[in-house]
Amino acid sequence: MLHNLGFLPELKDFTRNVQDVVDYLNELDHIEAFKAYVLGIARLAIRSYLWKGYDTLFLGCGCTGCLHRSAYIGNFLAKRVVAESSKSAGESGQYQYDVRLMFTNI
Repeated sequence: MLHNLGFLPELKDFTRNVQDVVDYLNELDHIEAFKAYVLGIARLAIRSYLWKGYDTLFLGCGCTGCLHRSAYIGNFLAKRVVAESSKSAGESGQYQYDVRLMFTNI
């Protein structure tokens, strides 16, 4: 579980990719386990969609305000998915992904 950074006075006014937010989240004891869990779910979904022949998959990351945690995890997922697709595709380019980030605050 990632706590709501909006309740921390020193971080509540920051949004998305402000380095203080990224640094705070990177220093959490459990952040690597959380990212590994989320990445595992994404990998399963990607494999399933590729196997079925689909060409579009939406991976959503949400939190209370879409300002800190979801932006952090969304950016992490986008970078890893692109890096892994490039590495696994080899020269064929068969598994190149078009990754787009969309943040919403509902």
